[in-house]
Amino acid sequence: MIASIMNAKWENIMEKAGLEKQGSVETDQLTGCLTLGSFRDIVSRDLKHTPGKRDESVILYFNIEGFKSYNERYGFERGNEVIAGLADLLMRVFPDHFISRTGGDQFTVFASEKESIDGIENVNENFPAVCQGMPLDLRSGIFRLDGQDIDVATACDRAKIAADSIRKQYGVHYRYFDNELNQSIVKQRYIIQNIDRAIEHDNIKVYYQPVVRTLTGEVCGVEALARWDDAVYGLMAPDILINTLEEYHLIHKLDSFMIRKVCRDYAYSRRAEIPLVPVSFNLSRLDFELCDIYSVIEEAVTSNRIPKDMIHIEITESVFTRNPEFIKEPIRRFHEAGYQVWMDDFGSGYSSLNILKDYDFDLIKIDMLFLRRFNQRSREIITAIVDMAKRIGIRTLAEGVETKEQLSFLKSVGCEKAQGYLIDRPEPYHMMLDHLKNLGYEFEDLDRKNYYDDLGKVNLLSTKPLEFNLSHTVNDPAETETQGIPIAIYEFHGSEGHFLLANDSFRALLDGLGIPSVEHARSFLNNPGTPLYEKLRSYAKQLQASGGIASIDTIVNGNYCLLQARLIAQYQGGSCFLATLMNLSGNFGFTKKEKMNEVLPLLYTAYEMVDIVYPEEDRDELVYSSAERYTSEAETASFREKVRRVNIARIHHDDRGRYLKFMNPDDMWERLKASETGILDDYFRSKTGSGRYCWVQAVLSIAKNDRTHRVLFCLRRTESDKLTGYMEPDIGSITPHIVKDLKYLSAQKDELL
Repeated sequence: MIASIMNAKWENIMEKAGLEKQGSVETDQLTGCLTLGSFRDIVSRDLKHTPGKRDESVILYFNIEGFKSYNERYGFERGNEVIAGLADLLMRVFPDHFISRTGGDQFTVFASEKESIDGIENVNENFPAVCQGMPLDLRSGIFRLDGQDIDVATACDRAKIAADSIRKQYGVHYRYFDNELNQSIVKQRYIIQNIDRAIEHDNIKVYYQPVVRTLTGEVCGVEALARWDDAVYGLMAPDILINTLEEYHLIHKLDSFMIRKVCRDYAYSRRAEIPLVPVSFNLSRLDFELCDIYSVIEEAVTSNRIPKDMIHIEITESVFTRNPEFIKEPIRRFHEAGYQVWMDDFGSGYSSLNILKDYDFDLIKIDMLFLRRFNQRSREIITAIVDMAKRIGIRTLAEGVETKEQLSFLKSVGCEKAQGYLIDRPEPYHMMLDHLKNLGYEFEDLDRKNYYDDLGKVNLLSTKPLEFNLSHTVNDPAETETQGIPIAIYEFHGSEGHFLLANDSFRALLDGLGIPSVEHARSFLNNPGTPLYEKLRSYAKQLQASGGIASIDTIVNGNYCLLQARLIAQYQGGSCFLATLMNLSGNFGFTKKEKMNEVLPLLYTAYEMVDIVYPEEDRDELVYSSAERYTSEAETASFREKVRRVNIARIHHDDRGRYLKFMNPDDMWERLKASETGILDDYFRSKTGSGRYCWVQAVLSIAKNDRTHRVLFCLRRTESDKLTGYMEPDIGSITPHIVKDLKYLSAQKDELL
C-alpha cells in the first residue's frame, strides 16, 4: 500500500517534469524514496529532456555522521526511525524534487541551485527533532552541474566527496564541490596509480614523533608515521594518503612497508649506538582483512632481532565499528607473542567504553580533541579517563599536547605519557634527535623502562593511593576520587633524593608548613645537617625491607606531621616511594586543653607505648600503652626487673644482649647526656601476641633535667614484618627529629597523669 502511494508520488513528479513513465519506478522499502538506480535513470532522462536544467541544477548529498555508532548504541529499530524521519523531512523541504536513498544513512536530492542552501539550512534546523535530541550531525555536499555534460553517477560521487570533506568539522553543515576538491580527486587517482612505484623507489618516508613520560620529561617512545615525498606533489598530507589507500583497499601495502622500514631503522640505530626507545605504529582495519599482518610484523621483528617489548601496535577505535569480533583473535595473538597493543583515538567515537570492556589493551591514547578545547570540562573528562584506566590496569597517553599548562595538568592527574607539538613535530629520526637535543630533552634509559612503568600504575586520583597492586591496579570500587590528598613521588639515587611529582595539595601543605616550594623541601631533605636527613634514609631502608606501608611522624616548624609511604619501584642504584603527608596540627582546638585532648591520641597512635623512667630510682610510670605484651608486666616490679622479664619473654634471643645494654638504668642518664641531642634509639625484634616476631623501635629521651632525672621511653612497631634476615641497626644512632614531640609529651606529664 505504502509502496504504491510512493510510486504514484514519483510518477506525479515525473509527469510535471514532462517525463514519460518507462517501466516500474523502484522505491526504498523503509523510506519510500527512489532507489539509487531509479534516481540516476530518472534524473538522466530529465536532464536530457530539458537541457537548460544543467545550467541551474545541483545534486545534493546528505549523510548522517556517526550513524554506525548510533545504531550500535541504540539499536537498529531506533536507527531506522531516524532514517525514515530524515527521508520524510527531505520530502517536506524538497516537495517536488527527485530524492533517493543512496545508502544506509545517505540521501541524494536533484534540486535547483537557488533553493539548495535554504533547503539545506531548513533540513539542519529540523534534524535534531528527527534524532529525538540524540547527538547526530548531518553533513551535506553540493555539486553544481553548471552546464557540464557529466553523468549523474559522477555528479553524485562528487557531491559525496564534498560532504565527506567536512567530517568532524563542528558547526559546518555543507560544502560545494570546488576546484580544491577536484584536485584532491586527481591526487587520489595519482596515489592509486603510483603507490607501488613509491614503495619500490623509497619515496615513502618514515617520520617519527617523540613521546615523553610526564613524570620525568624524558623521551620514552616514538610513533612512526608515513610521509610520501613525491616528485610531483611534494610531501603529501597524511590524511589524503591514508584515506585514499583505505578507500581503495591498498592500505596494507603502505602499512607492510612501514613495518619493515621501522624495523630496519631500529636495527641500524642499534648498530650505530643511536638512542633507542620503543616504537609504535598504526594498523588499519583493512590490514587484518587484506593480508596476514601478524606474519608481516613477526617476520620483520624477528629478522632484525628486535625485542618484542620495543614494538607497540596501535589500533584505531574505528577498527571496531565493522565486524568487531574479527579483531579479537589478532589482538590475542599479538599479546601472546609479547607485543603491546594500544587503542588509538580513544574517545573519538561513541563505542570507546564498550571496546575497553570487550578487548584487552595495554594503553589508550586519549584523542587530541580533548586538549584542543582545553577548559574545565575537558580537564574533568581527562581526569575521569585516567582514573578509570588506572582502575582497570591500562596505561594512558594524551595526544595533541601544545602547551606547558596542558603537560603540567596531565602530570598532575597521573597521565603517564604525552605527545604533541609542544615536544616536537614528526620528523625523520636523525632530525628528531638533533631537534630534541637542542631543546634539552634526554632519552629514557631502557634499563629503567619497567621501573617507570611501575610508577605509572599509581592512581594519584584515588582516596587510597598507597593501596595498589603493581601487577594490576584495582582500588576499592566504592571509594570516591579526589585530588585533595597531598601526594608526592620521591626518588632516591643513592643517598640523594628528589621529587618526581608533588600534586597541588602537597605543595599547598608544604606552603602551610612554611616551606615555599618542593625545591626548598628537596634542599632541606638532602642537607646532612638537618634532623630529617638520617631519619628519612632510615625510613627508606625500612620501606624497602618491608614492601608495605609504614608511617613516621615528625615536627616541621612547630607542626606535628604524619608521613605515610611505600616503595613502588626500584632499580640498581635507585628507589622510588609514593608518600602522603598530613599536618595533624591544623585540626587542633582553640584552647590548650582542647588542643591536648585532640593531639595526644593522635600522637600516641604513632607509638605503642609511652613511659616515664626514673633511672636513679629504678622505677617507671606508664603513660600510655596500646600493646598487650607491654602492659602485662607486674606494675609493682622495679624498672630493672620489668626490663629483664620483657627481655626473656618478648625479645628475640639474638637481640637480648643489645636490649639489656640499651635499657640499662645504671648508665642510661650518662649515655643520654653524652649524646648530641639527648636522644638514643635502637631496633629490636619483639614477639607479638601470635608468637611471631616484628621489628620495633625503642627511643630514650631526656624528659626533664632537674633534680629528679626523668627519661621518656617510647616504643613503636616499624611495620617491617616481612624481614627475613637480621638488619644490623646503627646502635646508638640518634633521631633528633623526635626531640620536640618527646619533650612535648614530657612537659605535659602532670596533665597526662
